[in-house]
Amino acid sequence: MHKTSVDTHQPAGPAPATNGKHAAAPQLTRLTDSIELVAPAGCSASVILKLVKRDDGHRYYAFWLVAGRHELDAAAVAYKHTGEDAIRCDLPEGVPLSAETLQPHLARYLASLGEKPGDPPVITH
Repeated sequence: MHKTSVDTHQPAGPAPATNGKHAAAPQLTRLTDSIELVAPAGCSASVILKLVKRDDGHRYYAFWLVAGRHELDAAAVAYKHTGEDAIRCDLPEGVPLSAETLQPHLARYLASLGEKPGDPPVITH
């Protein structure tokens, strides 16, 4: 498999604080092809959020796949893209993996793409 993705964007705004320091913001990328998901160096996890439902202006994303890393140890997971709306989120070390943490970053990322406005996206648990 090869890694192909477009629309890389690092959202603006403050990142979550960790021990008095600001962690880097998650990096979001829309996936357009199959990839081998591996968290990059400096990240604790890479997550694929997949669009699972739309209604009344809402977009619902679910945690679809997670690959973690701790220092040099990393897990790699194959992801086959079949045309669905899928967003990759690389979480820098110190950024918690939760819907609440990712929600505002996902909303800013989608808004930055110039997609038609609607209610903020929802990440389901």
